[in-house]
Amino acid sequence: MVDYSKWIVSPDQNYKGMSYGDWVARWTNWLFSEEPERNEVQRDVVFLRGNVEYYHDLAKASERGGSVNPWEPFYNRTGDASVIISDDTPVLVPALTSTKVFGGGSEFGTMDTEEQVRRVARIDNDESGAIWATIESSDNKSSGAHGEQSLLPSVENGEHDLRKYRITSNVFKLWISEANQFWKNIFQYPINSGEHHAVTEGFFILLRSLPEGSYRLRFGGKGRGNYRTESVYDLHVSAECRRVSTVTDISSKPKGESIWLLSSGRPHRDIDKLQSFTGSRKTQ
Repeated sequence: MVDYSKWIVSPDQNYKGMSYGDWVARWTNWLFSEEPERNEVQRDVVFLRGNVEYYHDLAKASERGGSVNPWEPFYNRTGDASVIISDDTPVLVPALTSTKVFGGGSEFGTMDTEEQVRRVARIDNDESGAIWATIESSDNKSSGAHGEQSLLPSVENGEHDLRKYRITSNVFKLWISEANQFWKNIFQYPINSGEHHAVTEGFFILLRSLPEGSYRLRFGGKGRGNYRTESVYDLHVSAECRRVSTVTDISSKPKGESIWLLSSGRPHRDIDKLQSFTGSRKTQ
């Protein structure tokens, strides 16, 4: 079994001059930007995401007289929807998160102070259940192991326990774009677009990079009540992408356009590798 922790930034370390809290604030602004789905790479990092439309799905299910099945996988970025990155690109993995804004509503009333905002964000995570982040390599040449395993394998002293990666940002300025496809559905209590002051707390893993190869990342968590989020991403990591293209995302291309080769030297898409995962799912 490979110890992936050597590629993971410790929660008490800075990376590229930024703390985990700084990266989380930047991730939150990405999530509420104009087109987060088409701009996963923000200059020097790949941002992943989880179930950001749960409350929208819950409301729609309620209108139909049904309910959301909390055990179904939510966000699938595998196969043709996978992401190609260079081998020097860091990846931010958000297992379970909570963002609260000043002036926003909550079950305890309007959150007007920093203490109130932090308290409500903290309660969301205090009352969460199981949290997971797993990784699988499609080629044992790239990792030395085949099969799904924890991204943070347990060790005797608990050093790599995922709950040690619980991060709380400082208060930061959050800009919610009117054009963002999520902002009207992401919060349980509605807010307006525009500028806000906010705090994000959650469980985040920052990978400095991964060796060349194809990987399947699966992450998520059981939140308060019946909330659950799970995402699965296929990442294809190649040194040939360096200085050519930070990322290639073809999720919007028609089926059948899944393989290409450019004269610039960018690698062709390796669908065979990306679809060679076991596809096994663990019940949490």
